[in-house]
Amino acid sequence: MAGIFGAKRANSTAAPETSLRVQSSIEGKAIPIGWGANRLAGNLIWYGDFKSVASSSGGAGKGGGGGKGSGQYDYSASVIIALCEGPVHAWGYLYNNSSDTIAYSSLNLTTFNGDYSQTGWGYLSGDAAQRNYRGLAYMAAGPMPLGSSPDLPNITPEIIFGTYTDGVSGTPDANPATVVSDYLTNADWARGSRPRAWAI
Repeated sequence: MAGIFGAKRANSTAAPETSLRVQSSIEGKAIPIGWGANRLAGNLIWYGDFKSVASSSGGAGKGGGGGKGSGQYDYSASVIIALCEGPVHAWGYLYNNSSDTIAYSSLNLTTFNGDYSQTGWGYLSGDAAQRNYRGLAYMAAGPMPLGSSPDLPNITPEIIFGTYTDGVSGTPDANPATVVSDYLTNADWARGSRPRAWAI
């Protein structure tokens, strides 16, 4: 019957997503500690200011033209992505999804080394501004451009723990003797001291 009377036309304008999709946001997960150089996946511990804006360069609309009304949206969100126990010496390459490297600035990211006197992220205000996350190395973006998808990209930075770069001269390798000693005696998180875990 649809062939005779005509099928009902579906609305071609898709509604925007209303929330951010993330890979990992787990409260109570252990915070990694490290030595030498490591590539780490982060854990989302805060996000806000999620926005969707009709794209001015989306797919074709009526008459073949692009622009608003085409059902295409650009997304952004402000985020804090925790990485590991600090302090860290330096931030190496930033990998996006697989093996592609990108600049931290391309995602509007600011890095925090996780020292025990670090101040809060200046982007936040009010009660949230008191979150200094001392002892936690993390990245923050306000806002992070997400493009046409509301998914948080799977980004993994290379972390260099400079305190322990005494393994091989000129490299970030760690000396195993230093690792064992630090693991057993570190005043902030050594075995037997207070446990630390993500807090969202």
